Amino acid sequence: MWPLAVLLIVLAELLATAESGCVLKYDTKWPHCHNLDGCFGSTNVQDAMTHCLNTPNCDGFSFSANAQNGGGCYKQSCYPDDSWNGFGSGSHGYYECTPDEPAPGECVLRYSKKWPHCNNDPGCFNTQPLENAIAACIATSSCDGFSWTTGASSGSGCYKGSCDPDDSWNGYGYDTHDYYECGDKVDSPPPPSPSPPPPSPSPPPPPHFETTNNAVCKMPTADPDDNDDGTWLRYKDISPNTLDHCQQMCIEENQKQSKQTCYGVEYYENTGRCDIFTEEFSHYKYKENRICSQLVTETTEELIPYDQPEVEGVEKSANGSMNSTAVVVASTGAVIAVCLISVVVYRRRITGTKYSECSVAYADPLEDGN
Repeated sequence: MWPLAVLLIVLAELLATAESGCVLKYDTKWPHCHNLDGCFGSTNVQDAMTHCLNTPNCDGFSFSANAQNGGGCYKQSCYPDDSWNGFGSGSHGYYECTPDEPAPGECVLRYSKKWPHCNNDPGCFNTQPLENAIAACIATSSCDGFSWTTGASSGSGCYKGSCDPDDSWNGYGYDTHDYYECGDKVDSPPPPSPSPPPPSPSPPPPPHFETTNNAVCKMPTADPDDNDDGTWLRYKDISPNTLDHCQQMCIEENQKQSKQTCYGVEYYENTGRCDIFTEEFSHYKYKENRICSQLVTETTEELIPYDQPEVEGVEKSANGSMNSTAVVVASTGAVIAVCLISVVVYRRRITGTKYSECSVAYADPLEDGN
């Protein structure tokens, strides 16, 4: 028979474990998921639970077997299947931790530099304060949370639906955005009776852009000789020289064609350059002083980082070879100079540009190499 004092201590520990959301899943084995924030030693198990529950991305932790004070490692990428990388056995057990659901009307940071690819519902947003995104999600019945630019006080992202109770069903994105999970909606008075429908359909909401700073837009293809720069129309020395004006040129292009012919822009302030993308693109690549701005619609997918390795050697021009021609003809008693244009084009496609003989070529290789 155990002394009453020992029973009370054990009961208190069990209650603390239940309240903390961490349970001992394995006595003498632990999953080889990724380590998060390194490992620890000489730590009380309750302190380890508290740390994991308050750390985004923490799914649990290994801990010295059958001990109240010990060492181990915090783990991530163990949910929903912790067996994908095998197990260790013998010296440690494993505590699985499930954070409490956010309180009704509140949103909490669930993942850092990681977000679930649930449905974009009701859509995406561009450059607004965090409290505005929280308020909008809480006010939307289908919104379970939202992605948010990592480290930003005013950022961009997408509202997410169908993430509850399991946000892993469509995989995750990494590095550029965090994820905030929002609690149940606060009951509100029923909405007023709908007014009669208007005689004509309301105009669609204005398009909006999701912008990635210090980046160029990319569209990977299967062609190893392709720079993956996508298809675009180039405008130089735009006036006014602003991102807003470049984006407005994109919108006007769609209005002029009565259909979507612009899917986003790439803007370079130093030269007043605006590239209007006439086909969709799916990636971005970090490059200083550039801006990649995607025109967001209901079916737009979030841009992901471009990681295709660059091909070594001389970059090619639009027709697959360097366009450089120089002819000099000399004869006795007369000198004839023939002036031919020499243009270096580093981007894969360019339209609407024509150079005539003996005109002054404008070459900006440092500007166009992505």
